[in-house]
This record gives sequence, C-alpha cells and structure tokens, in this order.
Amino acid sequence: MSELAKSQKEEQLGSAPISKLLWQFSIPAVVAQIVQAIYNVVDRLYIGHGVNEAALAGLTLTFPFMMILTSFGTLIGVGTGALVSIKLGEGCKEEAEKLLGQMVLVKIIFFIVIPFICYLLLDKILLLLGGTPSSIPYAAEYMRVILLGNIFAHLGFGMSGIVRAEGNVFRSMVAMLIGAGANIILDPIFIFGFEMGIRGAAWATNISMFLAMAYCFWHFSSKAAVLKFRPRNMRIDIKTLPKVFSIGLSPFSMQMLGSFVQGFFINAFSLYSSSEAEGTMMIALFGIANSIILLAIIPTFGLSMGLQPIIGYNFGAKKYARIAEAMKKAILGGEVLCLIGMLGCMIFAPYLIAAFTSEALLVEKGPHYLRLACSGFMFIAVSIMTTTYFQSIGRAWVAILFAFMRQGLMLIPLIYFLPMIWGISGVWCAGPVSDCLAGLVALVVIVFELRKILRAGQN
Repeated sequence: MSELAKSQKEEQLGSAPISKLLWQFSIPAVVAQIVQAIYNVVDRLYIGHGVNEAALAGLTLTFPFMMILTSFGTLIGVGTGALVSIKLGEGCKEEAEKLLGQMVLVKIIFFIVIPFICYLLLDKILLLLGGTPSSIPYAAEYMRVILLGNIFAHLGFGMSGIVRAEGNVFRSMVAMLIGAGANIILDPIFIFGFEMGIRGAAWATNISMFLAMAYCFWHFSSKAAVLKFRPRNMRIDIKTLPKVFSIGLSPFSMQMLGSFVQGFFINAFSLYSSSEAEGTMMIALFGIANSIILLAIIPTFGLSMGLQPIIGYNFGAKKYARIAEAMKKAILGGEVLCLIGMLGCMIFAPYLIAAFTSEALLVEKGPHYLRLACSGFMFIAVSIMTTTYFQSIGRAWVAILFAFMRQGLMLIPLIYFLPMIWGISGVWCAGPVSDCLAGLVALVVIVFELRKILRAGQN
C-alpha cells in the first residue's frame, strides 16, 4: 500500500460521512466480536452435548477466571488502541508504532507472570468462586491447559485491536476468523477424536489463538500495514505507559469487577438452590445463557468498536460536531440492535437452549431463565456507547465510574437482595434491573456531554 493510500485511509476518519464510517468500521468489528464469542460458544456446544452437565457447569466456573486474565489484556490493549487512533489523528505515526511495540512487550510480561500465579492458586480460587464438588474438577482440568497458552490469546486479540485502530478493519476481522475457524475444526478432533474431553477443548483453543496471533504479526510486517511492528520499539516508555494504563483502566476495572460479579452469581446459585444438583443445573444454565446473551448483544459491541477509532481520530483532530453526530447515530443503531437481540432470545429461547444441551431438565427450565436474563437489553446500548466515548477521548475515570455504579453499587446488592423476594428467579433478574438503572444514568450523562463539546466546537 502506498503512503498516499495509507494517508487517505487515515484521513477518511475525519472527512467521510459518519453513517458510512460506522458501517465500514462496525461490520468487520461485529464479525470479529462474533468470532471472539465463538471461541467460548463452540466449547460449550461440544461439551454440552459430548460430555455432561457437570462439565458444562465446570466450564461456566471458568468464566470469572478467564475474565480476570482478559482484564489485564485490556489494561494495555484498549489503552494502546485508543492512543494509536489519537496519534494517527494528530499525524504522529512514529509515536503510534512505538505504542504498538510497547504493547507487545507488556503483554508478554503480563502473560508469563499472571498465568503462573493463577496456576499456583487455581484450586483455591475455584473453590472460592462457589463451584459445586461435581463441577470443580472439570474447571481445573480446563484451566490448567488454557493457562499454558494464554499469552497467544492476548497477543492475538491485542494486536488485532491495533490493526482495527489503524484503519485495517478487514484484516482485523480476518485474524479472528482464522482463529475461530481453526477452533471449530479442532474442537471435535480433540474432544471426540482424541477422546480428551474438556481438556481437548482447551488445547484446541490454544492452538487456534496461536494461529490468530501469527497472522497479526505477519500483517504488521506487510505492505498493507499503516503501522509496522519493529522489535526495537519493544520497550517501555515511562511517559506514555501511564497514559495507556489510565485509558485501559476503565475496561480493566469493568472486566475485573465483572469477574467478581460472575463469581457472585455462581455463589448465589449455589446458595439459593435447594440442592447440589439444582445448584449444578443453575450454574450450567448460567453458562448457556451467558453464551446466548453474548451472541445477541455482540452487534452492539461491534458497533461500539467501530465507533472508537472515529471518536478517537476526530477528538485528536478537534472535529467535535462529527463526534456528536457519531454518538447519536451509534446510540440509535445500538438500541435497534439490542431490541432485535432481545426479541430473538424471547421468541427462540427453547431452540437456543436445546442447541447447547440435550439434558432434559436444562431444556425444560432454561427458556424461562433465559427470558428473564435478557429482559433488560433495551438499556444496554446507551451504556456501551457512553463508556466507549469516554474511553476514546482519554477520560477513563468516567467510564470506570459507570462500571462501578452498574456492577458494584447496583448489581452485587441486587444479586443477593432480589432472591429474598423472588427466590432463585431473583438472581436471574438482578442483571436486567441494574442494566435499566445504569442505562438511564448513562443517557443523562451523554446528553449533557454532547451539548458541552458542541459548545466547545462553536467557541
């Protein structure tokens, strides 16, 4: 790709119609997000039908663990992506390349040290999360393999985010497609062909993530890359790293808090269930519902990912009217997507549950609880877009406040309070209630913020 073509690709963020940019950047991001979800969903599909309910519950028990690991990846990855977009908007390409090299180094450090610590504390953490005696052995078996290859996952996802931030949204999508395609092919081979069960699912995921990572490294050495990965840039800059962490602190806090919330959910299901068997069933259903809900709201997350480089670039270029226009269209589009996702879950709940398991009791009970869990979808989009806005302009503390408000001040108390009124159904209702409350607050905040930046643009 010529330097002129690269420059035009960057400049379109500041001049092309907003609707066109949102479509152009969001569709590949949606595909990439779906692909990312497939890594988890495919494992659950095969385990649900090929092993047993306890194994499915064990896989659910790994949710909080995986979110803790992911939070450290987003701490450096999201912050770097946001700064790269801003630096490209300012025309500082060399500084953007240094940010890329720094991200690779920090991720390597993180994901050699952190998984080692998790490996040592694995059994204690799983017990603390509230797993049942029948589910913990499966969770431990899965995590012991996943921890060995976790570095591939985080380098792959982190670098694909930078590919998207530089404007190469198609190649960012391809990286994730390579990994997902490999996972779909390798899962049945390892689980059934090699008769490795849940351990085979973990090995298939590790190999798939390695392939996605390798593609990203290849991209940054190719002619089509706006930025180049240069080993000499693999060093820590004490001036930029705090800024990266300050931006990444918001999604880090959200995912870290989210991991604790997942643990609270699992603990509440064990606490409020009438027996160990019911607790195992509820944890297994929670895992299935999470996978379905994730797929339902992925288009909205993809739209927010497409929004991020548009906001970041135009903030760096001081084009505030374009930022306001992008936010309005993204929120409206997100609400439509969430409505479609909610209706889909409500209408097709029995078929969606049956796709993940053939256990009669899960198929019977699952649709009711899935419908409860997705009843607050309509309030999610405004929260997601508002958080993305503040992350993209570098005001991470506001996004952190939203995360703490929804998952800390609202959700955790509701997880334990609502079951006192509605029994086990109250646990499932905690998420929708907190989504509604947080969405209303986010709407008020973003309306005032957009008015403020429009006045700043006029002045």
